[in-house]
Amino acid sequence: LADSKFPHEIPNSFEFAQIQVEKLALIIAKVKNGMKTMKNIGYMEILDSGASGAVNFVLGLSGKDVGVAYKERVDHGIYAVSVRGSKSCKIHLGKIVNVLANDLGGSGGGHDKACGAVIPKPKIQTFLKEFNKKLNWVLKLEFYYFVSIMASISVIEFNGKLDTPTAILECFPISPNIS
Repeated sequence: LADSKFPHEIPNSFEFAQIQVEKLALIIAKVKNGMKTMKNIGYMEILDSGASGAVNFVLGLSGKDVGVAYKERVDHGIYAVSVRGSKSCKIHLGKIVNVLANDLGGSGGGHDKACGAVIPKPKIQTFLKEFNKKLNWVLKLEFYYFVSIMASISVIEFNGKLDTPTAILECFPISPNIS
């Protein structure tokens, strides 16, 4: 393809594609069999491929809004962790991972829906449990924040008359998302 050729003009392109499909099918099968879940995350230790590739399958197959895949780096005594959030995930995962990884003696961070970390080997289970707890805490906080806004604005007089909470919310630049 780099030489501006069509796939059928490249020697062994069908065989190469077939090998890649078989590798993906094997990863999917391993994720289905080895993945675990907590309340807010799907997670899995990856043994024979990259965590950053497998994490998307963990996310997609777990039914959770957050997927975590991690792979041991034996020569360094750490785990390389990849985290992905679904489209419906409203939490900035990179910020949470940054704070948690640093608290555990590692490092991490990234974007709102795609981030990673390096976690010391003995602390990987703590990372998973604490990450799940922090997600639960943020989700509860967002819910209570939203409920308190709705309760407050339901009694606000708007343009001289009571209006629906939805109409009032549209007028305020307030977001229930916690940054």
